[in-house]
Amino acid sequence: MKMAKLNRVTVLAPAKLNLALDVVGTLPNGYHDLDMTMQAITLYEKVVLARSSGLNLSLPGSPVAANDSNTAIKAAIAFFRYTGLLAGVDITIYKNVPVRAGMAG
Repeated sequence: MKMAKLNRVTVLAPAKLNLALDVVGTLPNGYHDLDMTMQAITLYEKVVLARSSGLNLSLPGSPVAANDSNTAIKAAIAFFRYTGLLAGVDITIYKNVPVRAGMAG
């Protein structure tokens, strides 16, 4: 059976609220080790991934920078390095979660 290739996929990434957060230590990389209780809420960001020959990020209408310091680009680079895939992706994120509101990630 031949599998069809997807050229584009759209997913909804839910926002979340931290109900409890405790710093339980420091990791070797300097980040904090956290114990969290979170609840997803009905506020989403729409993420569209499309096949591409390069690696591009677009954030229509958002004040967030679409550059190499963006977490989405860092995650895509890490994914391609880890998997060894020689591919690219256009990432479009339609932000609905308020920036710096503590409801992402």
